[in-house]
This record gives sequence, C-alpha cells and structure tokens, in this order.
Amino acid sequence: MPTKKLSAAGDAGIEEVRRLALAGAGAAEVETWGRPTFRVGDSIFATVHGDLVILRATPEQQRELLAADTRFSKAPYWGKNGWVAVTLGALSTDELAARLAEARSLIGPRHGASGRSAVSPAARSPDDRPGTS
Repeated sequence: MPTKKLSAAGDAGIEEVRRLALAGAGAAEVETWGRPTFRVGDSIFATVHGDLVILRATPEQQRELLAADTRFSKAPYWGKNGWVAVTLGALSTDELAARLAEARSLIGPRHGASGRSAVSPAARSPDDRPGTS
C-alpha cells in the first residue's frame, strides 16, 4: 500500500522531524514499510506515518501524555506498547526536539551499532551467561 502523499506543509514537517531526529548521537534514518524510521542501532525511536509522528514512549508516559495533552493519541499499531502519535506541525520545534530526545533515550546505552546488547558474552559474570546455573 503506497504511503499517503503529504502537502508541501507535510513535507516540511517531515524535514523538521528528520533534522531533529538525526541530531542525536548515533541516530540514523532507515526507510521501512515505505516510510522513514529513525533509529539507534536496530531500535526504532520514531517514524512518520501519514501525517503523524509516531514516538517511542513507555506505557506510563503514554498514560500521562494522553491525560495531559489532547494533541497526543495512542499510536496506530504500536500504541499497545506505549507509543504515542502527534500530528505533524502540532508541536513547536522545541517540544518536538524534546519528545524525540526522550524517545531516543528510551533505547538506552546497552544498544550498540547492531541494536543488540553491547556487552560481550565474555564480559558477563558467569551467573549471567546462558546455560550456566
């Protein structure tokens, strides 16, 4: 199914999301499902879906945002896992930058370039290694 074509204002909104999302350390853009996804390693922290920006959030953050700010909604598809959606252009540049930074921070430092644990099996304590007890 083709991605909905956005207006020039929507295209400008995507460019703003792109600029802000890629400003964070280790952030990269990968096209997936015919739309831009923003990641650290293999882990997605934001994407654009039609005229919505979809942002990683915890279920607790999602509950707080939905209760406090009517600009946010439960994200299609990923909302059951805490993700939130906001219409392109609904947030100021500063608000969007803060939300993207928060979403990116949820990936955490344990993810290396592959998005998998950056701790090597040899560096784990013997009790943490698979197959040991």
